[in-house]
Amino acid sequence: MPDKADVRSLDVLGDMRRSVILFQEEAKQSLSVASAEIQRTLQWVEHDRLPFWKSEVNRRHDALMKAKRDLQQAESQKKFGKVSTVDERKEVRRREEAVHEAREKVNSCQKMLRVLDKELTNYYGGVQGVSRLLEVDLPKASHRLKRMGDVLAEYAQGGGGGQASAAQHAQTRPETAGTASAPVATGVPRADVSTLNKLRQRVPREGARAEATRESRVKVKLIQRELNQAHADRVVLFAEDEDQPEKGQTMLVETGAESAEAIALVRTAPVDEEDSGWTVVRLATDGAMGTFLRVPVTRVVDTETPTFRALGLDQGWGMLLDGAGEGYDVRADVRCVFDQRDHVVWGTLDRSG
Repeated sequence: MPDKADVRSLDVLGDMRRSVILFQEEAKQSLSVASAEIQRTLQWVEHDRLPFWKSEVNRRHDALMKAKRDLQQAESQKKFGKVSTVDERKEVRRREEAVHEAREKVNSCQKMLRVLDKELTNYYGGVQGVSRLLEVDLPKASHRLKRMGDVLAEYAQGGGGGQASAAQHAQTRPETAGTASAPVATGVPRADVSTLNKLRQRVPREGARAEATRESRVKVKLIQRELNQAHADRVVLFAEDEDQPEKGQTMLVETGAESAEAIALVRTAPVDEEDSGWTVVRLATDGAMGTFLRVPVTRVVDTETPTFRALGLDQGWGMLLDGAGEGYDVRADVRCVFDQRDHVVWGTLDRSG
């Protein structure tokens, strides 16, 4: 029996976790759409069609009564020379058919409501197991896959998996390989690879983090660039609450990031007691790099906002944010979320996307 684990790929668990998360979201959306469609049909029948046909019964009944009065009046005028009442009788029959049709519509609506109510009950009973899978089991599976990946990564870095495994792990995690130009996934378009490579080249190396000046008085509040809720809901799918920074930890912030038109938040370094591992950089087109300050997390991101929840992304992950630049109370759009292998797991690097 071998005394070492045969760890051949540390990326499979990450890929599996992303697939689980995306399936969970898509399945929840499908169930929500189906439920909303049934509810919408119920509302339409109960509050639109049924009241309409009930009012039609009354209206058509009034028209029938008028047609009968006209017939009686025509029959009483026969002695004054009126010979035929055919038209009046036809009108009465037409009005009677209209009343009958409206009453049938009312009965159909009431029957449809009973059927839809029963089907909705059956639907909720049928998807109860699926709902539990999506709400309880899959989040647990996602969390377990992440823990397994973390343990294996530590194992490989410690040499337990042999030199080949450690080397492979270094190649697939740019932030631990010690270089900003580590190999990236071949499935990403060349333009995307170039963009993310340039981004990682702007991130200070680990040694520079310790040398950065700590500035507790600076308030860079990126709440000015708070995630809109729809985008935040997508980002936090890939985050873990327990991986969110502690309030006493710091993050590296490039000067000028608070007013830049676009910024990147990347978790580039291991977490320790003081450092959250997060870096905030400008997406500068001129290539110039500003100075970096170590700023307390709470002076960068409000802990009660969706942005803070998104900071539970794993090491090597990051997101690009677009904003108005020089603005206040800006709700930023997330351009994309990318993983440690520079795979864009959600969104697009294209600003227009």
